[in-house]
Amino acid sequence: MTKNELDEFSELADKYIINTDHTLLVALVEKFTKRDFEFSHPLYKAHYLYCLGNCYSELYKYRSTEWYSTDLMNAIIYYRKALHAIPKADWKEHEINRQAYNNLRSMVETNLANHLSSQGRALCCIPHYDKAISLDNNPVAIMSKANNELFLGQSLCDNGHSEYHFLIAYELVNKGIENIDGLYPDQRIPLEEGGKLFNFKKWFEGTFQISAFDYFKEYNEEYTSKKHKQYLEWCARNKLFLNDLNDVCEYPIAYQDVFSLPSFIQSLNSSLAMHEELAYHGNYDELKNDYCYARYLIFSSKDIPNENSHLFNSTFQHVDEMSHSINNLKVAQLKSVFIAVYSLFDKIAFLISRFFNLNDLKHDKKSA
Repeated sequence: MTKNELDEFSELADKYIINTDHTLLVALVEKFTKRDFEFSHPLYKAHYLYCLGNCYSELYKYRSTEWYSTDLMNAIIYYRKALHAIPKADWKEHEINRQAYNNLRSMVETNLANHLSSQGRALCCIPHYDKAISLDNNPVAIMSKANNELFLGQSLCDNGHSEYHFLIAYELVNKGIENIDGLYPDQRIPLEEGGKLFNFKKWFEGTFQISAFDYFKEYNEEYTSKKHKQYLEWCARNKLFLNDLNDVCEYPIAYQDVFSLPSFIQSLNSSLAMHEELAYHGNYDELKNDYCYARYLIFSSKDIPNENSHLFNSTFQHVDEMSHSINNLKVAQLKSVFIAVYSLFDKIAFLISRFFNLNDLKHDKKSA
């Protein structure tokens, strides 16, 4: 696809989206997705994939509003492909090229985050908003993240956590107002008087004192060893705690895996043993335990040199089959991580099936 062809496709897509001409938009998408293109520059490919994501985004609004919509899935897939295709900014490249990469990446990150949020993935979208904001203070990303933080604050049962998400939303609203000139007039409405975010700002200022949130920063964790401290800090830095606070801060107060089953009521059978009554809680605890073990394996293997041998597999003669595979302790631990993490999907499916009674036990071994 040449630059002229890409511009033509982009202009048609924008035209049909603006005019909400979904019939022509469907025909355009079908025409282009049936073909394979080669691009003279990775940026052109990324822009093409970004445009396809925008097309599917518009079709999602038109054809379905369900979170499992095929159009929504396609939009997310093409935004992810676009991110992968954008060249990494190299300091040797011309500044104009680096700016073009960052501008496109910021737009893709924002749109991807918005669509993940539409799927209810309110934590998964946060790193993408943060990336867009870090690139160019994208005011759309700032507003969208503020709305996402409001959603989180209104969804959580823990009032302390909810209020901290409201604080993040408040800071983002202020930042959005500072960058309001970067928005189109219709995009500014939520930040202007009478708008949703403007009203939230007034409510927050009348309800909270900023100093009331100091304890989040001042909380101190008690460490049992230097390694313990390094491990917890590494988890926080990489946002690996099962804790919604860790997605918006790295303070020691977030050094806990607090996710748990929601409150529910179940009539108890007096003939059941304790472990049978608490079967769901036991299953959930097993999920957390496996996740934490995999997390620790990554931490413990990250500093092992790639070339280090180990006594665990020193008891047999290794065959050199010329595949140049690596079979040391570090690789073995990382393999175990993948096995443990992927097994969680099956265990989560099992827990959901049992909790919501989706499938009778007698059908368990039958194929779908």
